[in-house]
Amino acid sequence: MVVSRTSPHSLYDLGLASFGESDTYDHADASGFIKLFGLPARVGGDRDRASEDARERARELLDATAAA
Repeated sequence: MVVSRTSPHSLYDLGLASFGESDTYDHADASGFIKLFGLPARVGGDRDRASEDARERARELLDATAAA
């Protein structure tokens, strides 16, 4: 079991890894990431709603035709 590692060439910097109130990390960046990461789900939802709307319109047309 690995307990720890160190390297003189490590890119890890505790100041950069922290998401506190330092000037390094802009918390507004998170909202952009969340929007981008959620894009496939939003597009899929839009597609599914459009498909359901089309099916509902087809049912209404069939019902109207059958009633006439």
